[in-house]
Amino acid sequence: MKNCSFQSWKLFMSDDNETDQFLEESRDISNELDSHGSFTNFFAIPLSLFIAIPNLLLIWGIRKTNPNKINMAKRLFIYRSLTDLLIGVVGIPYFGLASLLNQPCIHISIANCIGVFSIIIGTLTISTISLLRLISLIKPFYKVHQHWLAIALLLQFTVAVFFCTFNYLVNNTVIELYPLQCVLNGLTIILHILFATVFNLLSMFTIERQKIGPQHSVSGKAALHRNTKAIRRLFRVTTVMAICYLPSAITYVYFGGLLLNGRIKADVFAFLYDVVDFVFIPVMICPAIAAIVYIVWNRQIVNYYKKVLFCKSKKKTDIIELGSHG
Repeated sequence: MKNCSFQSWKLFMSDDNETDQFLEESRDISNELDSHGSFTNFFAIPLSLFIAIPNLLLIWGIRKTNPNKINMAKRLFIYRSLTDLLIGVVGIPYFGLASLLNQPCIHISIANCIGVFSIIIGTLTISTISLLRLISLIKPFYKVHQHWLAIALLLQFTVAVFFCTFNYLVNNTVIELYPLQCVLNGLTIILHILFATVFNLLSMFTIERQKIGPQHSVSGKAALHRNTKAIRRLFRVTTVMAICYLPSAITYVYFGGLLLNGRIKADVFAFLYDVVDFVFIPVMICPAIAAIVYIVWNRQIVNYYKKVLFCKSKKKTDIIELGSHG
């Protein structure tokens, strides 16, 4: 999430002749992009639809395939998809609108805050889901109380609001804390994806141990099969998030660490700033890819949508055939 003030960059550059030249060139490039329409302006609507549609299909599919009772992990996936919808439905369109308005800093900061909130909630939630899956395998008869889950979600929400507020303040008032912002954002994402990965690996190891254990009953084998599919699906979603988020998070930590150690040359700053922009592209499409992966590897949801599509088309064909005979 970049700061939108060119002059504030001087705080992080060493005093040399290249700094003013770099700032002038950056301003010219930005003005030229604004005159022709930026990347966000061109792709705001398609990108919003690309994020919103899979997440809406995921939420609807979970609700329709579990009409009586939705378990805790699936409720958390719905919660995660709702926060991802913030990026698709609110964040990206708002950012595109801000770009069309010649990028007023306050509007870009608000759009950045929406993105930060969604990303932090997404990474915290996936680690929570992974932990719940691990607990259910190690202690199958242990039930996590609803109030503990509510407390965990409240803490997640509080952390996300803190990061959201901190990013807004840094972008508008206390730019001196920009290096700390980079490090905190990056480390939070790295740690929670790492936690989720470790929990998933432990769950897979536990599943394999249960498979080579004593013979199970028919219901026990069915439960083991369901758990295996759920863990593999969760591991795939976590892997997608790791591929999309970790390059950006690591770059942020490295960039912020350099700035915390002191000023850097303008050309180094420019290179790293461009790298931050480049590695942020996968972050923008991650909510859509993660939702698609969850849907594709969930047989219940796939069968439900197949039934909806093919049954409707079959009914239309039957109506046409009956009409032709009449």
